[in-house]
Amino acid sequence: MEIRELKPSEHKDFHQICQTVFFDIDRDEFEKPADDENVRIGAFDAQGKLQAALMVLPYVMRMNGRDVKMGGLGAVVSRPETRGQGHMPALMRAAFDVMRKNGQIFSFLYPFSFAYYRKFGYEMCFAHNRLKIPVSQLGAYKREVGCGQMSPDTAAVKIESASDTRRLKKIYEHFTREQNLAIVRSDAAWEKFLDRDACRDLEFSYLFSDDTGQDVAYILYGVERDDDDGNRLIVEECCWVSPQCLHMVLGFLARLGAEFEYVIWNAPTDFDVLFPEAFDVERRVEVKGMNRILDIPAALETLRAPDGIGRVTLGVTDDFLQENTGVYAVEWGDGAVSAKKIDATDATDFSTSVQTLAQLVTGYITPEIAALKKDTAVNGAGAELSALFIKRNQFITEWF
Repeated sequence: MEIRELKPSEHKDFHQICQTVFFDIDRDEFEKPADDENVRIGAFDAQGKLQAALMVLPYVMRMNGRDVKMGGLGAVVSRPETRGQGHMPALMRAAFDVMRKNGQIFSFLYPFSFAYYRKFGYEMCFAHNRLKIPVSQLGAYKREVGCGQMSPDTAAVKIESASDTRRLKKIYEHFTREQNLAIVRSDAAWEKFLDRDACRDLEFSYLFSDDTGQDVAYILYGVERDDDDGNRLIVEECCWVSPQCLHMVLGFLARLGAEFEYVIWNAPTDFDVLFPEAFDVERRVEVKGMNRILDIPAALETLRAPDGIGRVTLGVTDDFLQENTGVYAVEWGDGAVSAKKIDATDATDFSTSVQTLAQLVTGYITPEIAALKKDTAVNGAGAELSALFIKRNQFITEWF
């Protein structure tokens, strides 16, 4: 078995396996040359035939208020007839080597199976708070047409092209500055993201301004038709700069009752308290994404420093990348966190797996919840750990 990066001439074989597995790859894509920055790695048999492959997508994301490099993992495929021959563990090791060489501290993916990717050190770190909201429940916001006294006719502007990316980007950056996992989009990524056509795709984009003319919110939504349950408006992304500006968006949606029965929104946690009748709003938590720490000291140094001066020691076990297994000292003071692997034989303040550590660094869970897991033990410094690992919001709408 040979593991290596694919040549451009081999991308067609990769796409053909993708179609076999995912059933949704357009055949026109087979002939398109790949000119992006994605890294495609394949496993080849003795005859040089591609048997399995994956793709590493370079991203920058927000983590605890910082911009860090992340390797998105996508298009993980293998031929059905050659599965179980050890291709995927070898591919995953090669992908992690590429990511660490490129300075990518984390890796994120959307799994087909949580148990499968947990074997490679990933753990669930992102969930959707999926709400099904009757449009009638938005009536309380119907008069909220602006953050000030702007008229209903000028509060919302339909975005017809990607030319307004700069305006949306400013709102997005404000909204996501404290949201873990949020992708820092390049101008090119914004243009691709906003390649939306209302007539072609039934995808709509609206930008909202306040009474001073400042851009303060936007919403991107699509349509899901249902003859039995009524048409549904699917919120694909919505960002705002203040609560009053969110109210403006909700007031806009309230005026769409003639077209839609429901709004489907992967909304922030506890968002459903904004609507008056709890029985009418359906809520379902859907765990979606998994995160993986590749560089433990660098990941720990993304954390916000607690007040004062402190130090904790963490024992971490990484069964797949065993070089990560060991004891780490985390120190903070003067607003900065430092971390390093140390030689230690004494008991640590906290011991856990690399999977649970990813949940803690991401802010998905707290040390108090981690202590309930079978892979974790808190041996001391409980107050310091609680101050270091705090609950944080996550936000990501990119799919790969």
